[in-house]
Amino acid sequence: MSLELKTFLLNSYPTFANKESKYFAKEYFFRVDDVKESGGGSMSCHIYVEVTGLDRFLLHLTNSPMNHEIEQLVKSKGGKIFTEHAHCRVTLSLETTDSQFILQLSELIGDTDGPTPRGSDQNDKWICPRIAGSLCQFAALLRQYETQTRGIEKTRPDGLFAF
Repeated sequence: MSLELKTFLLNSYPTFANKESKYFAKEYFFRVDDVKESGGGSMSCHIYVEVTGLDRFLLHLTNSPMNHEIEQLVKSKGGKIFTEHAHCRVTLSLETTDSQFILQLSELIGDTDGPTPRGSDQNDKWICPRIAGSLCQFAALLRQYETQTRGIEKTRPDGLFAF
């Protein structure tokens, strides 16, 4: 298991860090969304990352918005979608080099404002952009991790990082 990736995530998401350092070497879920511990309600989407190996992780989205485009993108990467009642859970096995895929997923979720398996939830108008923003931030952090660990740096002509 990649302690380097775990350390990077721990430093990037300190508010969701495991308070018990003795558990750090074991399997660990990092919460990478911006929902407060007490906020969001039962329909809020939470995003977790589970480091599973050297530069590999599982991306979990609970109560994820879902439409045909999101479903097709998730399935194109071998992801699994579990639906129970109005709740949809997505699990994807990814690598730290998959920041572009995460950005695509972010864009599709951010554009979602219509009916989903969750129903016509009036909160989707702010939940979906929030989820998209959290995924964008996570993708940027993965790009930073890749740059730091491999010295990979691709920049666009305007000086911004190219994903």
